[in-house]
Amino acid sequence: MHADEINTALTEEYEKPIYHYHLHVVALPVVRKDVKWTKKCKDKSLIGTTKEVINQVSHSNKWKSEQVLDNQGKPVYDKKGNAILIKSYSLLQDRFFKYMSDSGYKDFIRGVKGSNQEHLDDLQFKIKKDTERLENITNKVEQKESSYNSYMKYDKQIEDISSLGKQKRFSKKIELEQEDYENLTQYAKKGIVADKEIYELNNRIDNLRNAVDKWKSLYDDLVEKTKDYFHAIKLAPQKVFDLFKGIFAKEKQDELEKQRLEQEKIQAERKAREQAKEKERLEKQKLKNSPEYKKRRADRDAIELTNEEYEFLENLKTEFCNKLSKMNLEERAEYLKSFYPEQNLNFEKEIKGTVYRVNTYFNKDAEHTILTRFFEIFKK
Repeated sequence: MHADEINTALTEEYEKPIYHYHLHVVALPVVRKDVKWTKKCKDKSLIGTTKEVINQVSHSNKWKSEQVLDNQGKPVYDKKGNAILIKSYSLLQDRFFKYMSDSGYKDFIRGVKGSNQEHLDDLQFKIKKDTERLENITNKVEQKESSYNSYMKYDKQIEDISSLGKQKRFSKKIELEQEDYENLTQYAKKGIVADKEIYELNNRIDNLRNAVDKWKSLYDDLVEKTKDYFHAIKLAPQKVFDLFKGIFAKEKQDELEKQRLEQEKIQAERKAREQAKEKERLEKQKLKNSPEYKKRRADRDAIELTNEEYEFLENLKTEFCNKLSKMNLEERAEYLKSFYPEQNLNFEKEIKGTVYRVNTYFNKDAEHTILTRFFEIFKK
């Protein structure tokens, strides 16, 4: 591989020396030839057998040529009666073209079989390339002329603007025709708009340059941080692959372990809730089996209360106790006196055929009633 020839077309296009990089390959077609033992061999048993196999430079005599056939499949002969053969190199070109086509290379064609056309000689090749370069240069000249004409158009406008007006005699003022004044005003407006657009474009260019510098700096930092990694890949790619494979496998294993622990935590919390419910159920069951609860149930059943009535009385009792807990002793006594007058506590009620009488005293002539005695104990 070397570059010792200048690419004239690309050099002219990019205005700097550009060389042809090309590779010279010398390929010698060879055939395998069996070398036999001759009659000169002392061991008569070896005569005619293969002594060795060598690679011999190939030429037409070593490749069997095929005879040309007509449309009816009959051999074709020349005027002298000799068979017309297809050159062995032509057959090689056929096989090479078929192999390349079958391999997927479609951007080339097979030369005309039996053609006597020779390749262009060096001079013709150079003439052809020079003609192509001349066409390219002509196109460039036309583009430059178009750009020049466009530039000259604006240059003429600038020259016309510079020559507008006439200076007054004995004065520094300039006189303008009405048409020249309107044209000058129009140019001035366009100039202001152009200045604004140029300013905005310059700001955009500065922003883009800053962004490019920023990304370039980030890229350089990334290259600096990863240079050891790429160097390691270049030296030992398999070891680097195994290393990262192990790291990723450990990371995946850690993630699976984390998920397992979270699942165990969820199961433990669920089990704890179930145990708490079971404990609460056992406590309720224990409470139901307690003598106090059975007595309360018996009392409730004795006075023939429904579940709703019993729950109402329990709630009323709880509310009453809460209200008393917020009072001092004197307030509680006055509240109970006003809430339970003695005459309302003396009554009779028949339950299951039995008449029950409730009195606030044991003896009508007693000095204290049950209620007054209760208040005295309550105050203590």
